[in-house]
Amino acid sequence: MTDRTVPHPPPAASGPGPSKVLLWMLAGAFLSVVLTAVISAVLMLSAGRTPSARETAEQYFAYIAAGEASAAVELHAPIPPESRGQPDPLLLTDDVLGGAVERINDVEVRDGILGDTYATFDVHYKLGGERYSAGLTLEREQGAWLSPERWMVTVPVTDTIIVTSSSPAYRVSGVELPTVAGQAYVPLPLFPAVYPIEAAESTFFQTDTDTLVSPTLLTGEQTVALEPNEHFERELDRQIKVLLDACATQNTWRPESCPVSAGLDALGVPVVWTIEKYADAEIDADAGYFFAEGGEATATYTPEGASAPVVERVPLGLSGQFTIDGDSLSITYP
Repeated sequence: MTDRTVPHPPPAASGPGPSKVLLWMLAGAFLSVVLTAVISAVLMLSAGRTPSARETAEQYFAYIAAGEASAAVELHAPIPPESRGQPDPLLLTDDVLGGAVERINDVEVRDGILGDTYATFDVHYKLGGERYSAGLTLEREQGAWLSPERWMVTVPVTDTIIVTSSSPAYRVSGVELPTVAGQAYVPLPLFPAVYPIEAAESTFFQTDTDTLVSPTLLTGEQTVALEPNEHFERELDRQIKVLLDACATQNTWRPESCPVSAGLDALGVPVVWTIEKYADAEIDADAGYFFAEGGEATATYTPEGASAPVVERVPLGLSGQFTIDGDSLSITYP
């Protein structure tokens, strides 16, 4: 039997294995998802176009006119934390602006400088029967990837109350201004409006005006001061009368701790004091003093050796300090 070489079968034709097919399928699916996401994002950005600079400016003033302070603040560009003199947003709230007696109306936004990333507008509006104008500055804020850019207000349309240690204590739309010590100060911005104000300590004081008009603060057109109210004046008058009535009970030529004295002829003899007219008081609230003048008393006495009584008219006036402790007022004389 001869040896014969048995031929081997021909090698199978090469072709893609199952793993390569799966890889191509996954790659195709991934590219399809990415392409779909990109197209969807572009369509969404196109459909949800961000407001233009002018539209942002108009919306900003619409928020202020509607009393929506928080929405207007959302359009403010953030202030770098390292900036000095950071404003306190205490009064930039819906409650404060919404509590205004009157808000802006008849708003007109006029174009100023319009650039790709920077825009200014001249804005005119009515408030309290007056016509005001303001400048508004916006910048385009760069959004993150696939996020829209938007215009932000970099120079807000606000007035500012500067609170120092010597500032009067009062409330704006029911919100009390903070207390400041030493040389410090607190800037409190306000949106344009007519705000109701009242003294923080309202038992004895009142503000010299019932309303605060922003924007008239930084210009110095309007200031706020505290003045004694009617209750303060009545209580001071009452205590002055109590003091003088007590003086009239002392039958001596110079009653102790009292602002009256008779002539030397009254020395050593009984004196009858009568308050003919009480002194009119004036108050120096800043100094904590009161001044009363224009009163008159009579001293009736019979000098030694005289056969008839003498009626002596004595001018009546006094000054002293007052102290307020909560709801109580007290005076000190002399």
